Amino acid sequence: MLLPFALALALLAPSAPVPKDLPTVGAAPRIVELKPNSDGKVLITIRREEKRTVTTTPPNGGPPLEREIQTFRILQVEFGDVKELQIFTADGKAVDKKVALAKLEDGAMVVLTTDGKRVDANYLRIFKDDTLVLVSPELVGTVRTLGPVEKAVK
Repeated sequence: MLLPFALALALLAPSAPVPKDLPTVGAAPRIVELKPNSDGKVLITIRREEKRTVTTTPPNGGPPLEREIQTFRILQVEFGDVKELQIFTADGKAVDKKVALAKLEDGAMVVLTTDGKRVDANYLRIFKDDTLVLVSPELVGTVRTLGPVEKAVK
């Protein structure tokens, strides 16, 4: 008899109010481990935008039509080959690519943007100040669940 009463009291009790001045934050970042492969290169998965020319045949049997379409490919490229890559620490300081590569020699966990913009400071509060944060439009949408990831050809 006491247990149902206690449960009902707990469910009906008012909860803590939600603050109205909560800051808006962007998309949640991803955490990824980066380390050199057997060749000593640090590879990172990106989504690269490409224009391709495709040929289509009209259903009425007319001449083939060529048109240019926008596509995306998921690739693995070397760390330094990511376009528009910006590197920061969790405390907001800019980091040079050479310094970042030196930090990744033994492997490290890094924070990646998921929307191509700088990661909001509210998310970065849980990391050590020297944790690397990578920002690039190419880091958006690089999660793959099926299929191979292509190697970039230079």
